[in-house]
Parts: sequence; structure tokens; C-alpha cells
Amino acid sequence: MLISCIAFVATTMPPRLNFYPVYVNINKEYTFGFSKRELISRLNMIELKEVDRLNKLSGGVVNFNSESDIFYYSGTYDTLAFLLDVEKIKDMDSIPVTTFTGDILIAGNATTSKIKLLTLNNTRAVSKDKALRLFEKKVIKKIKNYR
Repeated sequence: MLISCIAFVATTMPPRLNFYPVYVNINKEYTFGFSKRELISRLNMIELKEVDRLNKLSGGVVNFNSESDIFYYSGTYDTLAFLLDVEKIKDMDSIPVTTFTGDILIAGNATTSKIKLLTLNNTRAVSKDKALRLFEKKVIKKIKNYR
């Protein structure tokens, strides 16, 4: 019985801990010289490119739900990305960004737009500054340079 207990304990995995920090109350704003509609379009293109990358890595098992505009792995409902609808997003709605896990607010009009970064989580960055730089590289820079 003692050997059985030792064998059982030896094969039991320890509980998985979330080693990635959550950074809240960032409240950094990024302003763009184009419309809210264009900003949302560019965010959607970033999401689509990430889905395409994940689909290639997974061997083509990404599905799309056209009713909810959500991409997910086949056999699961884990959200990989979702498409934003400019008609449904009101100024200052909190929106999760799946490309780089966090929450943003979007506001704008026909000529200018802005993103306000609220939180970042599940990043491998060891500091808030590094997490912010990664977000700027993976999201903000791509928005600005999108053609």
C-alpha cells in the first residue's frame, strides 16, 4: 500500500499556476489620424493575420462561427480571435484584444480615432514597461503601418 501511495504521488502533476502577471490601470492612449471605422478595420486585419498564422501552425483546425464572428479551434470553443463590428461598438466600450491579451477602449469619429489601453494579462513580460512595449509592437505599430 505504501508503494502504491508513493507511485500515485510521484505521477500526480502539481497544480498549474499562472506565472504571467496581470497589469491593470494602464490607461495609456494612442491617437490615430484616421476614422474609427478604419481603426476597427485595421484591428480586424491584425486579428485575421494572427488566425491565419495559428491555423497554419495547427494544421488547419481553426473554425469560424459566422453568427458570433468568432474564430476557434475545431472541437473547442476557445476563442482565438473575433471580428469587431463598427456598427455595434460604442465609444468607450471595453473590448478584449485576443492578439495580445488585454482590454482596450476605442473611440473616434470620421477623421480621428484612439485606443486606450486598460489592461494587459498573460504576457511573458516580466515588467509592466516590457508588456507595454510588446503591446505597442504587436498592435499599435501594426495599426499605424497597415496598408
